[in-house]
Amino acid sequence: MQSLLDPLILGAIQLKHRIVMAPMTRGRATTLDEFGNANMPNKLMEEYYEQRATSGGLLITEATPICVESQYEKTVPGIYTPAQIDAWKRVTEKVHAKGGFIFLQIWHQGYKCEPENDVLRRAPPSASVIERDGEPISRELTHDEIREIVDLFGQAATNAIDAGFDGVEIKGGNEYIIDQFLNETTNKRTDRYGGSIENRNRFALEVVSTVIAAIGASRTGIRISPWEIVPDRTDVSQWTSLLRALVLYNLAYVHVLRATGGINNKPETDQILALRDAYAGGNLMLNRGYLIERANKTLDEGYADLISFGKLFLANPDLVDRVKLGKDLNTDYEFKTFYGGSSDGYTSYKTWNEQQDNLE
Repeated sequence: MQSLLDPLILGAIQLKHRIVMAPMTRGRATTLDEFGNANMPNKLMEEYYEQRATSGGLLITEATPICVESQYEKTVPGIYTPAQIDAWKRVTEKVHAKGGFIFLQIWHQGYKCEPENDVLRRAPPSASVIERDGEPISRELTHDEIREIVDLFGQAATNAIDAGFDGVEIKGGNEYIIDQFLNETTNKRTDRYGGSIENRNRFALEVVSTVIAAIGASRTGIRISPWEIVPDRTDVSQWTSLLRALVLYNLAYVHVLRATGGINNKPETDQILALRDAYAGGNLMLNRGYLIERANKTLDEGYADLISFGKLFLANPDLVDRVKLGKDLNTDYEFKTFYGGSSDGYTSYKTWNEQQDNLE
């Protein structure tokens, strides 16, 4: 039997529990600091991650662009300049001071990139040319460009370790660049990166191999979302094939984002079990929609080894302590403050003890 409060060896780290903070874009980075540095982690972010750090617990950061071309909104932090690396160091130091661990999620948007961030003002890159309303919104990457992006993932991983992170999570889902190669709906290539399942896996595996060469397999995780582009997908052969390949790399973990509401409105399904079987022997993390009771049941039934929480960790900076002590959870999320803004809805959530003090 497994539960959220059981320890687990996760690659290079020893966790004291299996309650993981999921990556969440929060949009609180400094757009431009006093020295002219853009997309900077800051003191507010230091406080945010420090609040949620626990001894032997794992936090996964917001998605962090690996290059300026893939930079998202101006309030999203990067990991491609010396100044950004130095600023992230202050975040990791705060987490480590509390005995916690932290992975940086590294990210390239692919066709969702802003054209204005490309110095040549080209259409955003992707596996293939993608059209909307009859107009192309992306360009198909050449082999040389693919290699450049793969290398950028490796450099971002190195930068993350230099910033003090315990590892990285490769963002391989949510319809961003790796997902664009994996899905046949967005990958229409006829070369070695398209066509068959194995070919569509190639880009993801090249990124993983390059990151491993840079920082080691035990410090590398990857997140996938099999149902993001095709929400009602029942055939998961693309992803079972990918996981059978990934299990040979001895990664720290694979992180799977479940479908909204579960496949066919079921919390857990044969599709999830197929992924579990394909990744047998490796650490599998599941995310989306979990409450504590359901999370424990999922671990006990063997569907996963860890569970990551987003909104619950957002609204409960002391989530781990509340679970340990059996305290009620705060589910009063401030939706309007999810993306961007001030400390309100970011570092303003109270711990259980602080809430009790306010009642006295």
